[in-house]
Amino acid sequence: MAALGTALTLVWEWTKFSMNKQRQAITFCSKLFKALANILASPKLSFVLTAGGLLLMLRFRRHVFNWWLGFLMILVEGFVVIWGMKDPNFYLIVGKPDKRAITAMLFISTWCCGWHGPGGE
Repeated sequence: MAALGTALTLVWEWTKFSMNKQRQAITFCSKLFKALANILASPKLSFVLTAGGLLLMLRFRRHVFNWWLGFLMILVEGFVVIWGMKDPNFYLIVGKPDKRAITAMLFISTWCCGWHGPGGE
């Protein structure tokens, strides 16, 4: 819950921008990205979201497994990975040779579900 407080504090800071807005906006977005990642990384929330997402995907598979949603998800994943590479610690983790396969697997699994799922072509 401390991460949620951090995210709310960052949103409050957004209203206080005065000078050098561009640099502050970039710093704000980086801190907000880290705070949201910390919120989603909590074990209980991560498990509940994963299990719920799987059940929803199975229930609404015809709407989820289609090419345009798969393409959108690949774009979102790419944006998150590229944005995360600006953080040196994230870059050190994802840039390691043994972690590259895991990062590639995210994109491959999205591609397989999006284009080759039950509703894909």
